[in-house]
Amino acid sequence: MPLLVLLAGCATMSQNNLPQTKRDALRIDRVDVSLAPNAYINWPDVFRTLPQSGHPDTNEGRFAFLEKRSGGRIRSLIESQVKSAFRGTEPARLKVVIRRLEVPSLVQRILIGGENIIAADITLTDGKTGQVLLTSDFTSQAYAGGGLGAVAVDVVAEEAIVRVSTNFGRALAQWLKTGQAFIGN
Repeated sequence: MPLLVLLAGCATMSQNNLPQTKRDALRIDRVDVSLAPNAYINWPDVFRTLPQSGHPDTNEGRFAFLEKRSGGRIRSLIESQVKSAFRGTEPARLKVVIRRLEVPSLVQRILIGGENIIAADITLTDGKTGQVLLTSDFTSQAYAGGGLGAVAVDVVAEEAIVRVSTNFGRALAQWLKTGQAFIGN
């Protein structure tokens, strides 16, 4: 049971008012993932290596460092979860603008635990006309656990950014497809 608690995730979002017939017909051909210019990023273990990267310790430098280190992985993990769920006939595009990314440090996870979080603004558009079909704020959390047991799970589990990105993509796909919140991994 403790393992389930350690790996549990959840998602929060606004209402998905897209009719189910429209959702079923969607084929998401493109998923664009980016960081908002004013995104809040809290990932201490990664940013500790910022000085060695050659990037300045500014917002722009941190964003460039994060993009180079993990941007492609975050994008591909979210994209793989979303695109595989939509194989309909009506082309659509999804834009995901991350405004919050939190991955607790090892010390925090040992002492008090925490949550891996991605919060984003999403926009789903018709692939032919460009008409906006749906906009929402969307947050996905994957509990990072607390104590040495949780850190031991981290050693054998996927890297935190992989877990939170996959969880975000899976929860977003589930919500876009069914209109229902996603709970669990």
